[in-house]
Amino acid sequence: MNVCPRAWDAPPTVHWLNHDPELEDAINLLAAELGFQIVAYPSVEAFLERSTADTRDCIVLNWQMPGANEVAAAEVLRARRDRMPIIGFVRGATVRMAVEGMQQGAFDFHAWPIEPLVLGASIARAVAKFEAERGLALQRACVERRLSSLTDREREVMEFATQGFSTRDIAERLGISPKTAEHHRARLLNKMQVANMTQLIVLVLRNR
Repeated sequence: MNVCPRAWDAPPTVHWLNHDPELEDAINLLAAELGFQIVAYPSVEAFLERSTADTRDCIVLNWQMPGANEVAAAEVLRARRDRMPIIGFVRGATVRMAVEGMQQGAFDFHAWPIEPLVLGASIARAVAKFEAERGLALQRACVERRLSSLTDREREVMEFATQGFSTRDIAERLGISPKTAEHHRARLLNKMQVANMTQLIVLVLRNR
């Protein structure tokens, strides 16, 4: 039974970190039900050495792995994989373990054994959140690149424009002719890749 809660264009890759051989058979059976691509690692070190990240990747981590429940280990995992979401699990999990796991950076935390539907939904939520965050970060980086191409005068025009001043008002405040202000305005819109000042204002304010 495929329990993936959404129709993926391509299944996400789940990086499964587990050191406990007693769980291997159960994990393989669970992985077969999830409908995701699974890559298993016997240690945190093996994951860091061998894995490659994608916007649809997720870590499912046995929180009892040596060093895995230390804050530093969680930080290393996130830093090395561009904040790839981490879902923790542990045999005999307590509320305290779950709270500590979430505090250390886990997106979600489960007691073992895990129901396939529960884990599948958790992975889907984590991947969707990661995709959204990556998309927002890429958009902001794109806007920053466009902003860096502006001249000082174009930045001045933009600042006044985002405050609602008309081209004529901007010309008066900068001590330039309306025609020159219009020229800077046109170049500004072209560099920022927007059609009008309204789109520019929305773009700049949304990414501040």
